[in-house]
Amino acid sequence: MKEQESGLEMVETYSQVGGVQYGIDWLLGLVFPMPFATLKIFPDAVAIELNFLNLFRRNFTMKKAEISSVQRRRMPSLRGIRFHHSSSACPPYLIFSGVDIEEVIESLQRNGISVTDSRSI
Repeated sequence: MKEQESGLEMVETYSQVGGVQYGIDWLLGLVFPMPFATLKIFPDAVAIELNFLNLFRRNFTMKKAEISSVQRRRMPSLRGIRFHHSSSACPPYLIFSGVDIEEVIESLQRNGISVTDSRSI
C-alpha cells in the first residue's frame, strides 16, 4: 500500500492489525483493543492508525529519526511495544499490541529500528 506523508510517497513494507494504548502517560490515556489499530512500517517511518467503528480515527506517524527507542512490553494484560519518540504529531505514551508481536519486532529490526526488552510500564 502507498501513502502520502509530507509530499513524499511512502511504500509500506509491513503491517499488522492490533490494538493501541496512547495518551500523556499510562494513567491518563485511552485504550483501543484489537482490531481497532493497524501498525504500518515504511522505510523511513512507522505509523499507527486507529479506526474505532469509523466514528473515531487517529493517525500517529513517526519518522524513523524521531524514534529514540522501542521497548517490548510483557505484562499480564498486554504484549506489545512502546515507542519513545520526539514527534509532535504523536502522544508521548504510545503502545501497539498485536497478535504476533515477535513478527512486528523482526520487521522493525529489518528496517533498522532496534527493540529493547522491558517488563514494566
